[in-house]
Amino acid sequence: MTACVRTILALLLCVAAVPARAEPPDLSALLAHRPAPGHWAEIPATSARSVLLPRDQAPLDGGVMGSDAAIDAYSGAAWDGGRFWYFHGGGHTDYSGNEVYRFDLERLAWERLTMPTALAPDPTDPPCPRQLATDTAGRPADPAAPRSTHTYDGMAVIDGILYVAGSYGYSYCPDNAVHRFDPATRRWSTVVADRQSPGEIKSAYDPVAKRWYLIGWTRLVALDVPGGRLHPVAELPWLGAGSAVLAPDRGELFLLAGSSLLAVDLSSGAVRSVIAQLPGYLNVAGGLVYRAGLLWLWSGDRRMHSIDPETGSVRDHTPEDGPPPQSHVYSRFFHLPAADIFVAYPRAAGNVWLYRPDGGDGRDPTFFSPARAAAEAAPGSVIEIPPGTYYEPMVITADGVTVRARTPGTVRFRRAVAESKATIVVKASGVTLEDLSVAEVAVGGNGACVRFNERGRDLVIRRLDCADAEMGVLITGERGDTLIEDSRFDRIGRPGADLGHNIYSSCDHLGGCPERLVVRSSSFTGERNEGHYIKSRARRTVLEGNTLDGRGATYSRLIDIPQGGVIGITGNTLYHDRGGNSDAIGLALEIRDPRAPEHAENRAEIAGNRIVSSHPKGVLVTNRLGGPLHLHDNTQTGLRAWVQDTGGRGPVRVEDAPPR
Repeated sequence: MTACVRTILALLLCVAAVPARAEPPDLSALLAHRPAPGHWAEIPATSARSVLLPRDQAPLDGGVMGSDAAIDAYSGAAWDGGRFWYFHGGGHTDYSGNEVYRFDLERLAWERLTMPTALAPDPTDPPCPRQLATDTAGRPADPAAPRSTHTYDGMAVIDGILYVAGSYGYSYCPDNAVHRFDPATRRWSTVVADRQSPGEIKSAYDPVAKRWYLIGWTRLVALDVPGGRLHPVAELPWLGAGSAVLAPDRGELFLLAGSSLLAVDLSSGAVRSVIAQLPGYLNVAGGLVYRAGLLWLWSGDRRMHSIDPETGSVRDHTPEDGPPPQSHVYSRFFHLPAADIFVAYPRAAGNVWLYRPDGGDGRDPTFFSPARAAAEAAPGSVIEIPPGTYYEPMVITADGVTVRARTPGTVRFRRAVAESKATIVVKASGVTLEDLSVAEVAVGGNGACVRFNERGRDLVIRRLDCADAEMGVLITGERGDTLIEDSRFDRIGRPGADLGHNIYSSCDHLGGCPERLVVRSSSFTGERNEGHYIKSRARRTVLEGNTLDGRGATYSRLIDIPQGGVIGITGNTLYHDRGGNSDAIGLALEIRDPRAPEHAENRAEIAGNRIVSSHPKGVLVTNRLGGPLHLHDNTQTGLRAWVQDTGGRGPVRVEDAPPR
């Protein structure tokens, strides 16, 4: 045989040894239900109940929930990257069966691959029932089949084989092994008896390194597949149930568990915090997927959010439509790259759902991150925010930056906090904020819509809508001038917490005070925690054309200027209700406190205001000012007196008619 012939035969044998690649699945039936961008679509007649076992075919009593719990009870799933989506679960007291189910993405139909192993009480180990030699149909059972168990986020399909990491088995019997199931033979085997990472399982598979990463309470280990060797990777803070996902381009594994989002560098084992305290609107038991540079979190219902893995900023993609609520969904959620859709299965009694991303992929210009825009802003730049609801804060450190809505009335910040301070933190000079809505700000104290402290001078705020926050706008220290105009403040203050002021211009602990506070043409309603609508320690305070409405509110004073200064209160409408102090305005009432000395220059003009008082002892002003106070051209209803002087050291001139 010539060398040429031998070479040709060798090449033919080599080609023959290469296994035929599986045909890609025909997903036309699935894609017929593809929703519009940014929306969900339900695939009808895809409930797993079509194949779930009735209770009389389940082992023992079937558990508290019956076979629905094979999917619903802290159970996960695994997609094979092609046609099939595998489900296996149960455990604890929820369900006793250990069968395997799968959903066919071509036929949009369910299939039960195994029957559950029959069980009997074990007198030698009473909590843990004994697995019998038959299944519940009376046929020989697979002796290697694992117990029914919560699978959480502990399933993966690797080279066509289903891998399952055990956790809490039926009747509280632990299972810390790793099992594999061959769909072709429908037989189980054990990979390792102890995965060395006990606790609620979270997992992610790296197809390049052929490693399956397993995370329990405090340990991250890697399992070589198919070799079965375990490698320690990282020690972690204590983590409960949650989800994990690999970001191959970053070399990181992300963990959503406990109350945080962590990232683990797989080369060094270093752990960093992405989000230290997860906002309450994110479901830690949700499904987590990495797509195009962003983490996507499905909370088990219609809620869909993307998370920047570098900054932790969150964007809301939640539409009005979507699945009904289900709390523990874990890995019953995957991304189908060929169609760029997410596939989700919330609960056994319902159908399969599809979600189509709205273009927010982190590389698409339609995705906008306010947090990133603020971090990257150059001095003097303008940040125009596209319409949307944003669940991430902004920290502005470049001077002369303007932040505004591209279209007024369309930009909403919700439940976003930076540095445990505020939704928008300003640490720069000459910043302007325009046409923004901020709400639901809470840090357990002084969570503000806008906070201006640490550094910088001169801030302009126009058309801010601030609501449901612990504080409104908080200015501290020598911050120069602040102008707030055409803005709205509503429902500020958290009952039972510290005083929540709508606007507070405050001195710092060294005695440095803002130069001037100007508030114009703004409205204040619904104070909730005995704070003041406007409290100013600035050297100069100008309040013009505002409406301060205390009706039905829980407040202290409408206006409090505790250290005096140069004051102008003109053209405002004040509704002074019985919920506050008897005086609507306080001037220099804290000057006897050595920590709050009176400013060097003091005088006040209160003119052209309309006052409506329903307080039984209503007084417009309590005065301790060390300078002249002049009232003129004011009108009132319900006051008992214009001024109550408790030690003012300057002349008081009242030109308005005495209240009757």
